Amino acid sequence: MDMSFYRRGLIFILYIVLLSSCSNITIFSTPTPEPLSSWIQKWLNDPSCQPPCWEHLVPGETNIQDGAEILSHVSDVKITWYPTTNPGTGYQQVMWDFVNPGEGGAATTEKNGQEIATISLMISDTQRLTIEQVFSSYGFPSDILLYDCRGEITAKACAVHLIYKNGMALELLLPDEGKNTHEVTIQKNSKVERIWFFPLSDNSYGEAIGMNSGYFPQYLVAWRDFGPYP
Repeated sequence: MDMSFYRRGLIFILYIVLLSSCSNITIFSTPTPEPLSSWIQKWLNDPSCQPPCWEHLVPGETNIQDGAEILSHVSDVKITWYPTTNPGTGYQQVMWDFVNPGEGGAATTEKNGQEIATISLMISDTQRLTIEQVFSSYGFPSDILLYDCRGEITAKACAVHLIYKNGMALELLLPDEGKNTHEVTIQKNSKVERIWFFPLSDNSYGEAIGMNSGYFPQYLVAWRDFGPYP
């Protein structure tokens, strides 16, 4: 009997077992989460100022030209558009990119105005900033606005804003579980897509996202807790 045949067969079997073990390790390993961008970490843990201020830009107070100068000294910011008046709209805007690809921001005036009216900060798809992380630093919001449920256009998704009384809002994009009835579930790990800052005035939030007074309160509800809304 050729014993070398059996030895070769045993070696082959051991090779297959070892290969399978390595494959299992690869398949079931947990990828390391990407660290939050430095500007987000700073905003959560050591902000330059409190909302509605961001990096010393204060909506309703800071001149747009002065704001561009301030931003030019912020380490993670690269200005991509300096403020000039758009003749078609009368608005001025300064725009910038952050170091992490897909992240940026914009500060915009009111029509024919000189002071910054709103600041918006966009977070990339590769980042996982959750509302629980924001709540740990800034507390709970006062209200929730389901302002854009676009049905079939975006797989029954709702844009949801968590509104703070201090002139800040968190924008989420959540599944519309009620099929255009504005039913969503807010969870601790819901991802923040954008951060808004706006002046502390009665209708400043509605103006910030371009909503008219007739539509603005339609799906506005008070914050209760994590779970289904409205």
